[in-house]
Amino acid sequence: MIGEQNPALPHTQTLVYLFYKHAFLQNNRGYGAAIVVYLLGIIMLITAFQMWAQKKWVYYA
Repeated sequence: MIGEQNPALPHTQTLVYLFYKHAFLQNNRGYGAAIVVYLLGIIMLITAFQMWAQKKWVYYA
């Protein structure tokens, strides 16, 4: 496995790769779905902040 060759790899994996690894490679679809829900929450928070902050960044004449 790739993680055994490089000891730093498990600490630098993204959530998208973790979803792929658990859902498709290890066939643990429930855990993969939980990762996707967590990722969706993070994206929703970032999007809400950007929509709120956009009102302060954009000035219409």
